Amino acid sequence: MSKICRLATLLFLLTGCSPANDDAIPLVIYVNGHSMSKLPFVIAQELGLYRKYGLDVEFQMPPPEFDAAIIPRAPLLLRVQRRLGLIQRPLPAIVVTGHTPTIYNQVNLLDARQQVALAATDCSVRYYIVAQPGIESLEEIRGKRIGINRMGTTSAFAAMRLIERMGWDRQFDVSVLERTRGIEDLELDRAEVIVGGDEIYEQARRHGYSILADTRSWNDALAGNSVLVDVGWLDQGNNRDAARRFLQAVIEGLAVFHQEPERAVDIAYRWYGFPDREFARARLDRADYVTRTPFPCYTGIENTMQVHDSHAMRQHQAADFFDDSLIRELSDSGFIDSVYRR
Repeated sequence: MSKICRLATLLFLLTGCSPANDDAIPLVIYVNGHSMSKLPFVIAQELGLYRKYGLDVEFQMPPPEFDAAIIPRAPLLLRVQRRLGLIQRPLPAIVVTGHTPTIYNQVNLLDARQQVALAATDCSVRYYIVAQPGIESLEEIRGKRIGINRMGTTSAFAAMRLIERMGWDRQFDVSVLERTRGIEDLELDRAEVIVGGDEIYEQARRHGYSILADTRSWNDALAGNSVLVDVGWLDQGNNRDAARRFLQAVIEGLAVFHQEPERAVDIAYRWYGFPDREFARARLDRADYVTRTPFPCYTGIENTMQVHDSHAMRQHQAADFFDDSLIRELSDSGFIDSVYRR
């Protein structure tokens, strides 16, 4: 490309010139991770459902678990403008992440964003308890070290629930170690037991470690992956309309997840970069915890408050952490049922 063409292109980008825009509402969302309960949001992006419901979405995700995964990128114009410092990278209006750690952070960290959940795609404990060779039962964990991600996370919630179920004293019967949740921590004897998700389950199977419990069998509620917005955001401008459209797209993505499993497997395989489709299918098969009707995790929020009980937590009611008005509107109108009948 000649210098003149390059200069013309740069000027075109910097002035913000672009083809005529439609009436789609711009919306930045951040999907924090690659778990299967986040796949409905990816399905909505892949199938153009956000656009179908009148949104112009910038879809953001963190670095993937597997190298072959799709990494979503902002439009070229925005990337150039941000790189040149002409505009700032926006704070996502909608964040999809675990609600249990969000609640813990809001109560215990001074600078945490104050957010409420509009909806949720999973509300149950779904972790695996993995142990070093020689430990064959949950009873043998007493007196040992349990590795988790960090306090307040869903892995910590699962560990605390384990301690409660076994009737142990969390301060004196076991040691709970933060940032110690990988298979390498078992190999290096940093912990005798770790609590982890699908990736830990798969590594444990490959390396011959004991899987002492699949916590899905507990049928225990927590505040899982949720659609979070800042307190007061819904009341600003056309944000309530944007959120309603977003939820409509996600609900349709959930319907695809549940009713078209092979399509969901294909999207998971390509977007998450899984080694093969059978790997993706196995993860989908274990994702029986993903809800069909994405109401906030009411009981899970209450359980989170109980597990992380404190003076600061007791200044809150469960209702402080969710706003279910939009999802109830969509349910009462028949929209959710209609999506599953298509």
